[in-house]
Amino acid sequence: MAHACLGKRRLLPVGCVPEVGWVLHRDFQGRGLATEGGQAGVDAWRKHLPDEPRLYSFTTENNLRSRAVMARLGFTLRGTAFWHGYEILWHALDR
Repeated sequence: MAHACLGKRRLLPVGCVPEVGWVLHRDFQGRGLATEGGQAGVDAWRKHLPDEPRLYSFTTENNLRSRAVMARLGFTLRGTAFWHGYEILWHALDR
């Protein structure tokens, strides 16, 4: 896999809310990299967005791996929403 993208993580405002998320190439899943990247996003939110009381993360119901990462990071399931025709779950972490 020379020069392959193994994944990405992000912390950015989505609309009016800060969101953290991750995407990993299948060959790199199950190694703790999403948790590590997600934790970096949580840390950046705490440090750089002190006035934002809540951090969000979104996924689909069947994405059990991302839901497990969210739980490890302290996020809790708060509800469902529709995005581009898909039902998604939204999780949040409060200060």
